[in-house]
Amino acid sequence: MKIALRIDARRMRRWHGDVVARLAAAGHRLVWMAADDEPPAPAGAALLAFERAVLRRGRAGACDLVPLDLPRADGPADLTIDFSARSGAAAPCLRVVADGAAGEDALFGAVLAGGAPAVALIDETGATRGQALAALEEARGLDGAIEAIGSRLAMLIEAVIADGRARLIEDAPPAAPGAAAALRFGAQSLARLAGAAIRRRVAFSPHWRVGWRWSEGGDLLDRLSLDGPAWRVLADPGDRFYADPFPVEWGGRTALFVEDFDHRAGKGVIAAIGFGADGPQGAAELALEEPWHLSYPHVFAWRDALWMVPESSAARCVALYRCVDFPLRWERVATLVEGVEAADATLFEHGGRWWMTAVARPPAGGYSDALSIWHAPAPIGPWTAHAANPALIDARVARPAGGVVVRGGRLLRPAQECLRVYGAALSILEITELTEERFAQRLVARIAPGAPRWPGDRLHTWNRAGRLETIDGEVFNPRLPALRRLAAARQAPAG
Repeated sequence: MKIALRIDARRMRRWHGDVVARLAAAGHRLVWMAADDEPPAPAGAALLAFERAVLRRGRAGACDLVPLDLPRADGPADLTIDFSARSGAAAPCLRVVADGAAGEDALFGAVLAGGAPAVALIDETGATRGQALAALEEARGLDGAIEAIGSRLAMLIEAVIADGRARLIEDAPPAAPGAAAALRFGAQSLARLAGAAIRRRVAFSPHWRVGWRWSEGGDLLDRLSLDGPAWRVLADPGDRFYADPFPVEWGGRTALFVEDFDHRAGKGVIAAIGFGADGPQGAAELALEEPWHLSYPHVFAWRDALWMVPESSAARCVALYRCVDFPLRWERVATLVEGVEAADATLFEHGGRWWMTAVARPPAGGYSDALSIWHAPAPIGPWTAHAANPALIDARVARPAGGVVVRGGRLLRPAQECLRVYGAALSILEITELTEERFAQRLVARIAPGAPRWPGDRLHTWNRAGRLETIDGEVFNPRLPALRRLAAARQAPAG
């Protein structure tokens, strides 16, 4: 296909190269169509210069201007991707808008106004062909935010062109204010970076903790809130944290599998903690370790055996382990997916087939906004990528946050909200359509942390096995033991 990029040559930036590279790799021929309709200096130009000098220390950034290395359009194109502020491209065309407004200044202005704008592709009839809401969890400043958004826009363009199907997100954010508050945005960015650096100096950060309770009847999925029996905190050593809790009942025994992260080593392993009638029994014990970081120990039963798929994104694979001796001995039996940095893989059975959801990270941007799906006849494989991948690009409802549950005839899926920070809240979704070609879900509830039920900044995993119900969240954990005890008392959940 011959594809024209309609863009102001004075606004050709490094992140546009991701779009060009993706489309060229797919076999398309790229040309340039002039659109000299924006002033040469963008909104936030001074802030970008400041970030390059201070944050990046001269290193290349996504917003750097680059030479336009595309031939000029010499006739009609099969499709035009219009990045300009004013429409002028002939059909067929996909126009790029941010929070409903076209042009680079609209994109920059939306970010500077403090938000992660919903970017969309609008065709010549006015129909929305695709939308994306990027995670800004890893973004540093304006340039980092544009890099994350541009990366997901490139993914979206490639996907929409590849199969023609619309990829939409529900409840896109409203249009951002028109004024570009560059000075305020820059000050806030520097304050966040300085605050994070100070926090790392005085505390183990981030520090997650696990909450647990006995639930005889209803649970979080029934109440759609943190109400009910009081949450109790699983004690940790202080210089290590526990997160991603997955409780399991097996052979008449109950164990809680967690990520056990050592702050000093900077690496996680999988640990198991036995549970009895009175709660935790003994210390966490090592269940699984690899040379790379492990977390999110998704455990499930199949064919009278217990299986685990821990996150091993650092090894660029999704691996399957079988339990040899519950709960502490596991053996690796298969690699389900290779060559992908997939986080929080979650398996479940539906409609006579096995499904796996995860967030697959591209080279740029955050970890938590691009949902990928695979399917297979059995957990052991072979696994096939879903026809709609990426199934959605939405930082609010993409990243898995626990096992998928059938409740009242509905297929419910916990997900993490990671729009501005990682694991800010739980989103509960109902999967309304799932076939080898299609996927759809709807938001049921958003559950946020907070005093008195669950003090702390974040909430990002929920699971239940039998009576044992678990969550986790982030707290302030000072390095000095005396301050640590004081902080723990102030952050204790109320009954």
